[in-house]
Amino acid sequence: MSRGVRSKKQERAELVSSLCSSGSSWVDVAEALRECYHINPRLAFRSAHGWSQERAADEWNTRWPDELKSFKNFSHWESWPGPTGHAPSYGNLGKLAELYECAVSDLLADLPDFRHLDTSGSKPLAVKKKLILPSERTLDPGPATSTQEDEGAREALSPLLMRQEASSLVRQLGQINITELVQVVVVWLQRLDPSVNRRALLHRLSTLFASAATGSLFGVLDPDEQQHVMRMVQDEDLTAW
Repeated sequence: MSRGVRSKKQERAELVSSLCSSGSSWVDVAEALRECYHINPRLAFRSAHGWSQERAADEWNTRWPDELKSFKNFSHWESWPGPTGHAPSYGNLGKLAELYECAVSDLLADLPDFRHLDTSGSKPLAVKKKLILPSERTLDPGPATSTQEDEGAREALSPLLMRQEASSLVRQLGQINITELVQVVVVWLQRLDPSVNRRALLHRLSTLFASAATGSLFGVLDPDEQQHVMRMVQDEDLTAW
């Protein structure tokens, strides 16, 4: 009996060594062990690393000395959801995932999956539209649509995105350091009098930023589009501070 156990462990070790030598990830190695030996993913990931339960506990305690675990903890987690096991907490699952270098979902791959009961996504979408991007590039989420649907998609998008000139502006906006801008605004707000309505002030600031951006867009807007933008800005009543 013990000879058979040793042969099984040796067989696993040889499989793990072969897969690791070929460049397989821990997820791939664990999945191979699950398929070959019909073991749960928590045991599979420990075996993929070639660790005993004692070694796994030592690795855990080295990383998290304030949350010591013993081999019994790993035994309980690997026996779950069987009657002799105990479910790991969410926090412990996160640490196990870090220890084994995988995702938490990888460790729970043996749990039931009821997605086949979901019928809410079985109905086809009523309308599938093709998005028109600058430089005539498109994002087509499905089969070719009719000309009428394409025209509807064009009308739904901002006229600015339909113009070739917008591509250069998009590149300029990508160079703005948003993090630094937010930090400046936060520091400034902290220095305000507490009686100031900060929510209303933030709303005004967002409108001002939009107005500043609009000024640089006028070069690519036609007269009708400029009038539309001006009406939007006037409706915000920027002077009423």
